[in-house]
Amino acid sequence: MVEPNNSSLPRSPVERLLADARLRLVETGTRNRLVHTPRGGKRARSLPIIEGEGDGLFEALVRASKVMRFVAADKKRELALEDPNSGVKRYVAYDAVPTSLRTTLDEEKLEKRLLAIYRDAKTAEEEQGINILFLAIGFLRWYEDEKSEVLREVPLVLVPVSLMRDLRRSSFDLRCREDDIATNQAIQERLRADFGIVLPELPESEEWLPSEYFASVRETIATKSRWSIDPNGVELGFYSFSKLLMIRDLEPAAWGEKSILKHQLLHGLTEGFNEDPSPFPHDAPLDKLFAPSDLIQVVDADSSQTIVVETIRAGRNLVVQGPPGTGKSQTIANIIGAAVHDGKSVLFVAEKMAALNVVHHRLQKVGLGPICLQLHSRGANKRQVLAEIEETLNQHSPVPDPTAECARLKELRDALNATDERMHSPVGDTGMTPFQALSLLIAAGEAGVVSDRSLLSEAGTWSKSQHASVMQAAHQLSEITASAGPCFAHPYFGTHAVALQPAEIARMTDPLAELETASAGLAEYFEAIARYLGLEQEPSLSACSSLVAILQIVGSIPPDAAELAATIAAQNPVRVQEASKIGVNWSDLRAAHSQTFVDAAWDIPAVPLRHSLGSGLSFFGRFRGTYRKASKVLATLIKAPLPRTAQSRIANGRYADRGRKSPRRSYCRRSGNERDAARPLARSKDRLRVAS
Repeated sequence: MVEPNNSSLPRSPVERLLADARLRLVETGTRNRLVHTPRGGKRARSLPIIEGEGDGLFEALVRASKVMRFVAADKKRELALEDPNSGVKRYVAYDAVPTSLRTTLDEEKLEKRLLAIYRDAKTAEEEQGINILFLAIGFLRWYEDEKSEVLREVPLVLVPVSLMRDLRRSSFDLRCREDDIATNQAIQERLRADFGIVLPELPESEEWLPSEYFASVRETIATKSRWSIDPNGVELGFYSFSKLLMIRDLEPAAWGEKSILKHQLLHGLTEGFNEDPSPFPHDAPLDKLFAPSDLIQVVDADSSQTIVVETIRAGRNLVVQGPPGTGKSQTIANIIGAAVHDGKSVLFVAEKMAALNVVHHRLQKVGLGPICLQLHSRGANKRQVLAEIEETLNQHSPVPDPTAECARLKELRDALNATDERMHSPVGDTGMTPFQALSLLIAAGEAGVVSDRSLLSEAGTWSKSQHASVMQAAHQLSEITASAGPCFAHPYFGTHAVALQPAEIARMTDPLAELETASAGLAEYFEAIARYLGLEQEPSLSACSSLVAILQIVGSIPPDAAELAATIAAQNPVRVQEASKIGVNWSDLRAAHSQTFVDAAWDIPAVPLRHSLGSGLSFFGRFRGTYRKASKVLATLIKAPLPRTAQSRIANGRYADRGRKSPRRSYCRRSGNERDAARPLARSKDRLRVAS
């Protein structure tokens, strides 16, 4: 039995943890498609390619950057090609066309398989930012031990590719990506650990072919008699190297003098973290801790975000948690901007590509796109990285002078802080701040309570104790009102004699009983009269006063109108009310136009006179006797001069009683006296007719 070499074992807890992490990350089991790829046409995430030659396919796809097209198994084995010079078509076999990939599926199944692969590849790239779709060329056939009868096959050369939809042909094309061509790192780890076989790396030259690499692999596995290589095996599928990259980063040889073991975060994982006090007091105002020139913020930040950024700038480690929408991406953008300002480099890592894009877009929006370099994304190839570095180095921008801007920010900040301090400082001896007073007014407005200006003026002079006593009295009044009802509805409302002696109360018993009886009788009498007159009022002293005033008006009807009064009295009380309103309006109208019409005008019917004047609207109608006679009558009824035109004489053309339409045009002009004389005539006569 061979004893393990103790010198090679990890000697510190951190080394043991890192070694255990490497073992957990290594996926060298046969469930990993980089260790065993079940070849065939049944898996929905892979597509076998048949009748292909490895070197020819590699040269067409990688070296010539040609677009490859898939061919279904049920297609003809010959392809028609047209000569561009003569236009003659010739038929060649698919095998002779390097840009065609013949599959084992018929056309319908091929289309479904390619669509599924296209969607999965697009989803993985959008969410993780990496491409996991590869065209595997060449397969190693191996066995787990000498007695095993289970054949394992793994790809050797992995070409990064992408599927593109051809909407015109309703098909998919295959194109090589600009990413680096990789070899199977998982099988390298498995063979090194189990068999001590170290597979060679891909050649560094630009003109190598897969057959050359396969020859090197064949020499490496020469000791395994049953192992072989299929150089023309080709399959399209998904392969992921993310965990293998992490394994290589955790190798002790990559640490260099074991610098990773000295990091305080790793020691904290094993020995525990020291609870360092916060560099900034939690209750201290930020404006007193930082000047505007001290804060480096590329996007807006609140107080909590500012504390996070400045804590990190102070060299502390922390974990920030928060639900979506709380500004974590804003904080990260500010941390990156502040770190670059301080001359530091930042590695921003996220599980989802969407999180990286959000922060990247924020930095681009504020003009910091050149400081960002995408190391692990769909565009993170060597050419793209070098191009971005060159663009950043070639950019020159003048250094701004922030002195004036910082002074302006400090001035505005001090003004806002002074306003905030005044809003939250008590006013005099009231013990109440303007902020509290405004809050109470807003709450009262929402409750529908309108503030009393005189009460507000008086409240400004109250002390804190006076305000407390007023609030207590108001609270007591509210409780009493809630239990006893409003004060004006209380049966003893209006009673002022509250200090009566027992003898006085005894003497008032009989008069109060008589008053109660009289009040009940008055209420019944009021309700009977109000019901007769059609009035809907509750019996009260003010309502009785109004009813008495109405009866006095009715009693003041002159004796010569006794017949009219009797006629009105025989009608419905509602008609009495309507007639009263008409009479009042008639009286007001007559008083308003007393200087326009003579007294006799109010006794002459207006409708016949208006009809006669209407005949003068036409040119020949003005010479008729009816129009002239009506004009003479009108001249005797008004105190102003007679209007000149017929339209003015019939008060703005009101002759609807004859059913005629008004003229479309009028070329006459009327003076103010003419309009005053003509307009009220029709209205006054109609109202007189209704009243009579």
